Amino acid sequence: MEERNLTEETLDLKEILDIILVKKWVILCVAVIGFVLAFGFTKIFIPYQFTSSVSLYVKNTTNKTAIDTVNQSELTAAQQLAETCIAILQEDVVVDDIGSKLMENYSQEELELYFGFEEIGGVSTISTASVANKIAYSTVNETELIRADATCGDPVIAADMCNYIAEIAPEVLIRVVGAGAVEAVGTAKVPTNPSAPSARKNALIGFIIGFILASGFYIVKFLFDNTIKSGDDAVEKFNKPLIGEIPFYEFAGQQKKKPNKVLVKLKLQKPMTESKVRQTMLDLGKDIPFAVREAYNTMRNNMMFALSTEKSNVFVVSSPSPGEGKSTTTANFCITIGETEAKVLLVDADLRKPVQHKMFDLSNKDGLSTLLANKTTFDRAVHRRVSGNLDVLTAGPIPPNPSQMLSSENMVKFINDIKDKYDYVVIDTSPINVVSDALVFTKQTAGLILVTRQDITVYEQVERAISSAEMFDVNILGIVVNSVSASGGKYGHYGKYGKYGYKYGYKYGYKYGYSYGYGDNYSRTEKKSGEKNGQ
Repeated sequence: MEERNLTEETLDLKEILDIILVKKWVILCVAVIGFVLAFGFTKIFIPYQFTSSVSLYVKNTTNKTAIDTVNQSELTAAQQLAETCIAILQEDVVVDDIGSKLMENYSQEELELYFGFEEIGGVSTISTASVANKIAYSTVNETELIRADATCGDPVIAADMCNYIAEIAPEVLIRVVGAGAVEAVGTAKVPTNPSAPSARKNALIGFIIGFILASGFYIVKFLFDNTIKSGDDAVEKFNKPLIGEIPFYEFAGQQKKKPNKVLVKLKLQKPMTESKVRQTMLDLGKDIPFAVREAYNTMRNNMMFALSTEKSNVFVVSSPSPGEGKSTTTANFCITIGETEAKVLLVDADLRKPVQHKMFDLSNKDGLSTLLANKTTFDRAVHRRVSGNLDVLTAGPIPPNPSQMLSSENMVKFINDIKDKYDYVVIDTSPINVVSDALVFTKQTAGLILVTRQDITVYEQVERAISSAEMFDVNILGIVVNSVSASGGKYGHYGKYGKYGYKYGYKYGYKYGYSYGYGDNYSRTEKKSGEKNGQ
């Protein structure tokens, strides 16, 4: 198998937009939630702030000359002087004067709501830094006009701070600079509307953050998702033929999680037992949707074409891990072959967790295990014409040594004897990555079909299964992708818009797989789980 870096993904702008477009409603909902939360938080928890302002006009001369007599050089000098004045006004000595004015006109209890206090020489005084943080200076459009802004939770205090600046600034600047003059332009007014917070601005920020987080989540999931998305994806990754893509479908009343979007949902008139549901699922001639039926027909035709170049008419169906629909896919596939004139035999060789007898509601008293143990004959164990030209040989009672039984000379002899009695012999076996039962005798057949499941089977699982098959010198006839969503195709759940699909089955498949039972030593819970997952 050629080396591949399966975790390496690259994204271009179009792919990012495609992912966002497919998940646009989810992303939009998260963004709206961010909008609402930010708006509500701003309104409820963030206190209002009020900003008052005053303007100071800087002149480079103390003469009261009319403005129309001031030349350009004087204006330039005044602009430069304005920058110097701002630097001086930001000094602690000026800020301390403003703080002293506040202490003179307000009580400490009133100021403590908005300013910090510190102990200096045993005396509690207003913090210089807390006052400076509430004052901002700027030149107006790069002119000689200075604008002083004071922001506080109390609008009256904000206006008073600006008036203190207008009162203190001229004297300080003239004393320090020693040239020019500063004159306040009017007085500061008490603001009536809060300057902050802006609920609309914060809500918009919340919307943007929600949008980015939701989009980023799906993009990151896409980058780290390593499950099979479609048949094209499997062919591209593993360079194996695609035998078929089976759409996902379910029956109303089936209580189970759906990893994919439902292609169709069949309406059942009456509640049905699990075995009856399985029987109906297998009856492709009646209730199964046209798209599903045609998918199995396509799989049948592809398989017949693949076998036309092989020396044997016997092939094995397996999967990398449990939970991928191997047994149900095998049963439906055999029914489609049985609908033709060809005679087909389905052999349940999963001697650890057999389910074919439950799917077809057949007796499992005799089967492959008793046949290989020489306790019965083929004619007594086989179930004739279960559906059309389909015969079924169930697994029989679970033996204590399934691997040894399947690798015995009796198994080889059985395959050689039976292949001449049927046009096609299909053997359903245990998952490859759990036990090696499927590999010990598969080299005696035409080869192996791997059943995978969209958005559940990960690349590493398939790689491991293919490596194991190659180690046993087993021919891989092709890959089947099961449970393909309605938006399938190359990009799985994203359809033409992307590659990401739910990773629902990764933990599920492996956790279940490694607890796969041996002989009779597996739990009742595992038995039910195997039946539910179509094993």
